[in-house]
Order: sequence, then structure tokens, then C-alpha cells
Amino acid sequence: MKRIPWLLGAAAVLGACDPPRPAAAPGPEEGRYEYTGRYLSPGQAQPHEFRGVLVINEANRERLTGQWLVPGFETPLQLGTFIEGGYDVGAEVDHMGLRGTFKHRLVPGPGGAWTCTAVFVARVDGTPLSNPATCSVTRVRG
Repeated sequence: MKRIPWLLGAAAVLGACDPPRPAAAPGPEEGRYEYTGRYLSPGQAQPHEFRGVLVINEANRERLTGQWLVPGFETPLQLGTFIEGGYDVGAEVDHMGLRGTFKHRLVPGPGGAWTCTAVFVARVDGTPLSNPATCSVTRVRG
């Protein structure tokens, strides 16, 4: 009977030394993803449309690294940070007079797919102006 309190105490100490680890982020597979994005500037009839490839070089539970192969986007992928169940991924844009940051949110969806939502942030007279945009990413197989 004297061993039971000692064993319980030892188990409590061991449990305190090894805290539970957060679950790994369900990172997208490394590789190429077809990308489409669309943004309509306020007051304009013609949207800015983007098509190309998002290349993911590395994906882990903290961040994505890679590059954009999308005309009008700077090549380096910005941020790629995993926050609250998804990745925040940015792209600097210079496209037909449109300049700013296309901010994407990649969240795991059904069947291993990724849902993409976006906001475009432009600077107008030094003031940031945010408007919704659309985007999609689809894994290229093969």
C-alpha cells in the first residue's frame, strides 16, 4: 500500500514533464497547384484575373514556403504562416496598374482539397483599402 502514493506521485511528475503537443497542421502536399484569382476594383467594370501556379516547396505545422508562378505576382510567397486552422499566404501584385497585396487564406477542405479565400489590399493616397477577392488552388497530379 505504501507504493501506491509514490507511484501516483511519480506518474504526476512524468505527466507534467511531457505536455501534450498540438496536433500537426494538415499541410498541403509539396508540389504544384493550379491557381486562379479574381479581383474587381471598386467602381471598375473589368476585373483583374490571375492564372498560374503556386509551388509549395515545404509545408509543416508552422508555415509554407514556395513561390508564385503567376503573371502580375512577385515570385516569392509571403508569410505562409499557419494560424487558427489555415495558412495565411500573401502575394505582392503589380498588374495592369493594380498594386498591392493579394492576401490568401488556405484552409483544408473535404477530401484533401484546399479552400482558398482572398482579400486584396491596395494603398490609395497612403490609406490601405481592402476588398474581397476570389481564388482557388487545385493540386496538379503527375
